[in-house]
Amino acid sequence: MTLTMLQMLGYDISWAAFNIIEVMASTKYTEKRIGYLAAAQCFHDTTEVLMLTTNLIRKDLNSSNMYDSGVALGGLSCFVTPDLARDLASDIVNLFGALVPLEPRLGKKLLEPLTNLINSTSAMSLLYECINTVIAVLISISAGGDHAASIQLCVQKLGVLIEDSDQNLKYLGLLAMGKILQTHPKAVQAHKDIVLRCLDDKDESIRLRSLDLLYGMVSKKNIMEIVKKLMEHVESAEGSHYRYISVLVELTKVEGTKHGAKIAEQIQDVTVRVESIRHFSVSQMALLVENAHILLAGSAQQRNNISEVLLAAAWICGEYSQHVRNVPSVLESMLRARTSVMSGHILSVYVQNIGKLYSTLLSKAEEEDDWDAIESLDNLMLSKLADFELAEHLEAQERACTLMSILRVVEAAHARREKIATDIAKLYEGELNPVAPKAQRKVPVPDGPCGLEERPGIVKRTPLLGNRTYA
Repeated sequence: MTLTMLQMLGYDISWAAFNIIEVMASTKYTEKRIGYLAAAQCFHDTTEVLMLTTNLIRKDLNSSNMYDSGVALGGLSCFVTPDLARDLASDIVNLFGALVPLEPRLGKKLLEPLTNLINSTSAMSLLYECINTVIAVLISISAGGDHAASIQLCVQKLGVLIEDSDQNLKYLGLLAMGKILQTHPKAVQAHKDIVLRCLDDKDESIRLRSLDLLYGMVSKKNIMEIVKKLMEHVESAEGSHYRYISVLVELTKVEGTKHGAKIAEQIQDVTVRVESIRHFSVSQMALLVENAHILLAGSAQQRNNISEVLLAAAWICGEYSQHVRNVPSVLESMLRARTSVMSGHILSVYVQNIGKLYSTLLSKAEEEDDWDAIESLDNLMLSKLADFELAEHLEAQERACTLMSILRVVEAAHARREKIATDIAKLYEGELNPVAPKAQRKVPVPDGPCGLEERPGIVKRTPLLGNRTYA
């Protein structure tokens, strides 16, 4: 404040420019006001430190405190330079746009210069801000025929934004087009083809925004074309469950993910409960099994985190093997599993579901009386399962030995040309249905010699059916 008084008395205080900027940057309005007052009095075009104030002034202009915005705007009007004007023009336009609903006369005055700026600027960000402000002006005032040219200009420029390769600009263009649609639907209908093309965009937010626009663009002339396009998308669209499975599969590819167990649990749960998406889920799980080497790449900790997904993938492929398109490929991928890298409990599930896939292939081969394929399948199983018998995990080893014993019996029967696929299938028959986590509580305790009714503590500690593991 003292420096300001000295400057008013005719003394040069340009040497204190940095100190003035520091006061302008203060968080206290009383100090900030004094800083801007000093800057308004002593800053001029040749002041070198003005380039340092750009971000400071922009921050104050966009402040939620109206006093900060006011003092910044007032100070800027006193020491603005061409460089500052170029950098801060869009922020000032935003401020005027915010004032339009409160002062309609201001909108009428801004309409012509903003229209000229829309015609002349090549900066996409400034173009959008100007269009947005013009739209706000036209909504706030009675938009008669005098403003038809401005509307057409805005819609034309928004079409350019929508066709831009930048997804952000495309979304903003659709958003602004929706505002114009509310008051001038006929002007927007001329760009129906551009909006229809947005339905094919890979970005879901853009597709949804274009759908909102199409709803308001429908007329007697274009309803057939729009409905035809929408029907094409309905036929090819995936349901929410399909999308959920796709997202879960994509999450398995995220490097360093720590939620493999949760992803596996969700995939299993959705596949068991939603029958209509099982064929899709099985196809995705088959791809994971066939590309298990990709998931198992990386450090031991990363493998342990994401390898749980392979447990779910193997179980789903085995449990619903009727939906697997290429059973031999999935079976061979499971048999080639890296037993030295995978966890023991995952190997156990692999062995169990190898047997299910083997049963499916064996049934098909015996139905076709293809004894060469049967012999080849038996030899493949006997040779590859030997690695699982050497697994360190006790349960995986036990399951592998049990399956090997069954295979030797099957091989002996095939040597006598006896068909045994029906008997093997009985080992895995029966469909697993979803069970609610609290279902067991509804089962009454039976009366009998076991005396469970006299030992309630045992019943309370019984694990819920819904918490069992799939194997």
